[in-house]
Order: sequence, then C-alpha cells, then structure tokens
Amino acid sequence: MTATGITREGLTPRQDSNKGMTPRQERLAVLLAAALLLLFQLLDVFSTRRLLSVGGLEANPLARFLLAAGWLIVVKVVLVAALVLRSRRKPLSWGVIIGCWLTVGIYFAVVLGNVLDLAMVHAL
Repeated sequence: MTATGITREGLTPRQDSNKGMTPRQERLAVLLAAALLLLFQLLDVFSTRRLLSVGGLEANPLARFLLAAGWLIVVKVVLVAALVLRSRRKPLSWGVIIGCWLTVGIYFAVVLGNVLDLAMVHAL
C-alpha cells in the first residue's frame, strides 16, 4: 500500500467506503435517518387517515391496499427496522446513506403536503 491508500487491488476498504466517515458516524447517520424516516412515515399515515376521513383519496395503490387491510404501519416499521438491522451487520454504502436522507426529505414533503391539504379543507 502507498501513502495514498492505493494498493495493486485498488483503494483500501476504508477509503472506498463513506468518504472519511468513521464507523460511529456512519451508524449515527443511519440511525438518525431511520428515526426521522419512521417519524415522517407515521405522520404520513396519520395525516393520510385524517384526509381520508374528510373525503381525500390515497393516490398510491399499494398504500391504499395496505391501509385498508390495516397493514400499512406494520410494513413501514418493518422496512425501517430492516434498514437499521442491515446497517448494524455491515456498513451501508455512501449512496445508500444519501438515499436514506433523500427519502427522509421526500416523506417530509409528503407530510407537509398532507398538512397543507388538511389546512385547506378546514379553512373552507
């Protein structure tokens, strides 16, 4: 290995992973993203149910089916738990961590949209 961390096989595993994040930072990034993702997913279910109670529609057919069957919250919790368990077994790639944070942002936007829709319904 050279001073740059390059071997004949390529980059060393530490340099090939998450751009200088320590394993502890990686775990914290995943855990924080997972916690926020779970929070926003539960807020999405709650706000969607409120919208449905005032005549709104669930646009996502899979979510509509799971909501009607009473499984939506269970599926969302299991998916977030699987992400956390997977990250505990082996560090996630930088791309997966960024994808988690993008998903958090998307769910934030969904919840914000639901809240704004609810505000408009109650303003009428």
